[in-house]
Amino acid sequence: MDAPAWWRLDDGVGRSPGTFAHLGGTVVGQQAREPLGERGRSADVPNDIPKRGWQDIAWRVVRAARRDRVTMFAAGVAFYALLALFPTIAAVVSVWGLLFDPVEAGRQLYTISRFMPPDAANLIDQQAQDVVESTESGNVLTALAGLLIAMFIASKAVSVLVIGLNAVYGEQEQRSLLYRGVVLVSLTFGLICMTLVSLGFIAIVPALVDRLMIEPPMDRVLQWLRWPALLVLMSLLIALLYRFAPYRRSPQWRWLSYGTLFATLMWLLGSGGLSLYVRYFSTFSELYGSIGAVVALMLWFWLSAFVVLFGAELNCEMERQTCHDTTVGEARPLGEREAFAADTIGIENPWNSDRAARQRPPCDGGQE
Repeated sequence: MDAPAWWRLDDGVGRSPGTFAHLGGTVVGQQAREPLGERGRSADVPNDIPKRGWQDIAWRVVRAARRDRVTMFAAGVAFYALLALFPTIAAVVSVWGLLFDPVEAGRQLYTISRFMPPDAANLIDQQAQDVVESTESGNVLTALAGLLIAMFIASKAVSVLVIGLNAVYGEQEQRSLLYRGVVLVSLTFGLICMTLVSLGFIAIVPALVDRLMIEPPMDRVLQWLRWPALLVLMSLLIALLYRFAPYRRSPQWRWLSYGTLFATLMWLLGSGGLSLYVRYFSTFSELYGSIGAVVALMLWFWLSAFVVLFGAELNCEMERQTCHDTTVGEARPLGEREAFAADTIGIENPWNSDRAARQRPPCDGGQE
């Protein structure tokens, strides 16, 4: 009897079945060494995946990150993000100046830049101050022009990120030019809006604390709580990227949660570690001279893009661990879900397999 289509792992995006050994997919005749439940093949949610399944996922994620050139895509995002940074600062200050004092926007930008290496934070602070001094408060045309320029340049960084997410999820971009443009503009606008909301949130909380005359130590607690709230906002933005940026049938939110949490935590730890390293163990200005701050800033952008793409790799391999449909809508059988991650089954970690188990496709009797 011929193997079913999903077992041949035809991903439906232009890859030939013979490439799946390279991609880390299961091939016909490979040993399915464990019952469905012992590796999470019947998992409805990520929490159902057992320890051995997570070992498979971790092994595949490391291989996939190298295969998909995640570091190169992160470098592309970092380059365009650096080009877009200063027009975005000008746009944010101009838009903020329509309603509030532009000087306050400069202060809050410096507050947000605490997550960056010191040299990079100082560079942003200096640029923000220069923009504030040359910005006319309430000038609608200046704000609109600055916003359009910032969105145009920033959309290049978002475009590279979308291409990288498609590569991670094993997809090829097939959206029309118009539809793809709408997606890029929406994501870029969302990033700029997040910056404005973050500025407003950081500025409003201290003002409310003063106005309500909240006494210590509660005032410090409330001001500290701003940062966890901003991390939640960032997590939401990352989840939206994972959900809508790749060209595929959208995954269920629960299959995005682990990668989103991982990316957020790794970004926080990586940013903190990079800042400590630059502050206490290395000075980019000594090594790179006058462009030291720019190098530190680009490295931080690279780190941010890398953890987002790596979190997507985790989400992709989690979907490939289960036979159940991980996409939205009515459940479909393997091979008909319009998503490479949901239509293929990842191979097992060869160092964690029972070679004596009987041979059969990993989803026999378990696909949905």
